[in-house]
Amino acid sequence: MSSGSEKIIALGLVYAFAAGPLQANSLELYCSAGQDWCQLMAAAFEENTDIKVTVYNKPAGIALDHIKAEEKSPKGDVWWGGSGDLHSIAAQEDLTAEHLSEFRDQLQSWGLAQAERTQNKSVGIHTGAIGFAYNKDLLTVHDLPVPECWEDLLRPEYKSHISMADPNSSGMAFTTMVTMAQYLGEDIGLAYMKGLHSNVKEYESTDEASVQALASEEATIGIGYLHDAKKLAIEGYPIVFVEPCEGTAHDVSAMSIIANAPNPKNAIAFYDWALSAEAQSLAVQVNAFQMPANIAAEKTEHTLATGDFSLIEYDFEAAGIPANRNRLLRLWNDEVAILPR
Repeated sequence: MSSGSEKIIALGLVYAFAAGPLQANSLELYCSAGQDWCQLMAAAFEENTDIKVTVYNKPAGIALDHIKAEEKSPKGDVWWGGSGDLHSIAAQEDLTAEHLSEFRDQLQSWGLAQAERTQNKSVGIHTGAIGFAYNKDLLTVHDLPVPECWEDLLRPEYKSHISMADPNSSGMAFTTMVTMAQYLGEDIGLAYMKGLHSNVKEYESTDEASVQALASEEATIGIGYLHDAKKLAIEGYPIVFVEPCEGTAHDVSAMSIIANAPNPKNAIAFYDWALSAEAQSLAVQVNAFQMPANIAAEKTEHTLATGDFSLIEYDFEAAGIPANRNRLLRLWNDEVAILPR
């Protein structure tokens, strides 16, 4: 496998900025979603407004770190997508700006709850469940049992068969780690992550990559968003997603305007448009099966609602405290990631 930096380049993630002054009709978008969805959002907004959008695809953890590094001289205008936990952390660190959208009355309650948690410095844009999936052909080839529970993933026969994203870069993986800490207690949750580490073949840099590894046959089991697994299954890959028997974690993806954005009027225009039913309905064009926040947004028979799953209770407030993220990542880096596999 390639190194983390090489993976980022291979995924087309952009970290450099074009030289020269920003133009009045421009928008710099940090996007923590699939590249196809990010590009579609940018193209549709440009068509609606004639505002030129430059998209920088960044996993949510990296986006947060990048925004923090640019705090004294922001280059980005809007951060769209990525775990609401990380948007909450950005809000608490005053990295994002308050905005009350004209579309608030069209949003699901969980989208508004994200806004309330952050004093309107972010808002929920879609939600999805986290679990795991497997490549059924590879499971047969390797004569492995079908995993049904989170606990099953610790079985020794799955050694080097599991793909997961790195909690440092992936909002989904961070939420998974927080879920284990909250559900099992921090000590037992950390022990679980250590046991899981023994079976992980590769830590990916993005949410999607941990499930895409099943399609490329680089892994047999992948921990990730269930809607990403469903997308690949519909595209014809032999992938089955699993709702873990203990219950599943869930995440609210969010959007924020970056504090002191260079193009604040354009940032507000994008923010409001992105919450409209028209913009949120674009998801179906790229087989993004998350539940949209706008109640009137188009959905398909494949759209996954978190209400369809048994959810593990999740404390969004605690997960969005910067000190908690720093502590949990420090524990993971110092006590889990360094262990041999």
